[in-house]
Amino acid sequence: ERTHPGLPRSIAPPHRLLTASMKPTLRINPAFATRLKQHGLDTVEQIMGRDGGKVMRQAPGRITVRLNLAEDTKLYLKRHFPPSPGAAMDGLREWDNMEILRSLEISCPTLVAAGCGIVDGAPCSFLITEEVPDAIPLDDFLSGLCSDRGGSPWNHKRHLIRKLADLARKLHRQGHHHKDFYLCHLFVNQHSPLDSPLTLIDLQRLGRAHWFRRRWIVKDLAALNYSARVEFTTHTDRLRFLLAYLGRDRLDPRARRLIRAILRKTERIRRHDLKLQAAVQSLEARV
Repeated sequence: ERTHPGLPRSIAPPHRLLTASMKPTLRINPAFATRLKQHGLDTVEQIMGRDGGKVMRQAPGRITVRLNLAEDTKLYLKRHFPPSPGAAMDGLREWDNMEILRSLEISCPTLVAAGCGIVDGAPCSFLITEEVPDAIPLDDFLSGLCSDRGGSPWNHKRHLIRKLADLARKLHRQGHHHKDFYLCHLFVNQHSPLDSPLTLIDLQRLGRAHWFRRRWIVKDLAALNYSARVEFTTHTDRLRFLLAYLGRDRLDPRARRLIRAILRKTERIRRHDLKLQAAVQSLEARV
């Protein structure tokens, strides 16, 4: 049986998931068109079948690799394929979501290309973005920052808390929610953290709710709370973030109700995460 070129056999998409009516679609940022063509990355088939690159993340139905096309061109290629339920459209959906956030002046990685099609009889899609220069995940940056007990790093942390609160407030006031709003999905420039915006990644699940909006807001804030590890986050930090997010100087009954909802959701996320870790360990033990 054939498998996706460039993908491990164990995660190749099954032929039974054929979507014959799906039309191939390819979007390319004109600024990258020549470079992509030079490196054989200008068709859906070539991109989905690309070998090489450093694997950054891999899960059932999705793999992300880092490509170095040249010294000044470092890209991230995220590919979706069955059994992922959104395999056929996730790449294009994330492109659209990033354009929405950029129109709201929320920083996202530079779009390079996106597309979808049928490869080896199965629906698939992809997204290529440019690496954010000198950026690392916000949780890693805060962890390193708080290992330095000098006065300046702590002032930097307060400034970043304010930036994070401003970003979350802007996102939610525009009616959007991330659904995976963890600190690892926010990147900060490690050399100029105060002068550069926080950059939001992994946007294929971005949504806009017309009903039950509070539920999704609580989920986003709980994800931030859960990923803000105690090694670099104090109770004062959490309170400072929430007051900045709400635009208030002190807690009122509404804010206290929101805190209780966030804490309940945080605990549910924690339990769910523990179950996932136990399942992974069980699978690894069987191998």
